[in-house]
Amino acid sequence: MQKKAQQQINAAEPSHSFNTNIIDSLRARFLAGNKVRIIDYHESKRAEVTGAIKTLQDELPIVTGWQTVRQSYLSETRTRAKTYHIPEAFLREV
Repeated sequence: MQKKAQQQINAAEPSHSFNTNIIDSLRARFLAGNKVRIIDYHESKRAEVTGAIKTLQDELPIVTGWQTVRQSYLSETRTRAKTYHIPEAFLREV
């Protein structure tokens, strides 16, 4: 019975390291002045990326905005993507 419990604990460790990798890579992108769009990530990873961004919002001054990805005047539709970035004024301080 203990072996099963140990296997379950070990199975959860790679997920934690994956989340740490996402947080580290997103932190680097934000501090480099890049905008991050959730739509740029694979559909299966978007929830984890969103969670990582929410975690980073506690320590970095990340703001949210919207960017038009595609627009059609004939059908009167607009596709928008939520974007996250750090304003340039804060980047100069860092």
